[in-house]
Amino acid sequence: MVRVATYIWDRRARSSPSVAPHNKKMADSAIVNKALPPGVIIELEKVAEWLRSADANFQTTNDIKICNNAGGLAAVTSGLLEKFTVTEVKNGPVESRVTAIHFDCPTIVPVDAGWIVDLIPVHVVEEPVILGEIPLSPNSYIHLSEKASVSGDFFGLLLLFRFD
Repeated sequence: MVRVATYIWDRRARSSPSVAPHNKKMADSAIVNKALPPGVIIELEKVAEWLRSADANFQTTNDIKICNNAGGLAAVTSGLLEKFTVTEVKNGPVESRVTAIHFDCPTIVPVDAGWIVDLIPVHVVEEPVILGEIPLSPNSYIHLSEKASVSGDFFGLLLLFRFD
């Protein structure tokens, strides 16, 4: 069962992100750009439409626009999460969470010890989307094992997994 949760975000200004090749892995492999699994793009279109609607009820907390409709988010992402976790999460997590954020200025995405975060841009308002030094390719997501800076104007879905 996926639990919907709001995560604490730390916004830090960054004058201009540097750009690196598309499939670059950082030396410590903390950020990995991965292709979306089959069947997920159709589900993302449904999620994107819902996130752009008033039903998502984005509220600003610590200067971050977070989806405040946990029940609606759980309902609209259920098909996506089913497809995503079946293909991407091999050894079932102990705990899973999902949240949605409208990123519209440079921000730090934290990753707590023992957790991983998969950041999926759902609807890009203005390109490019840069995570760390990696520009996100179309139809891909970023797998994080430690905090990273993100910039761009986009709605992002964050899948958080904690393993033993």
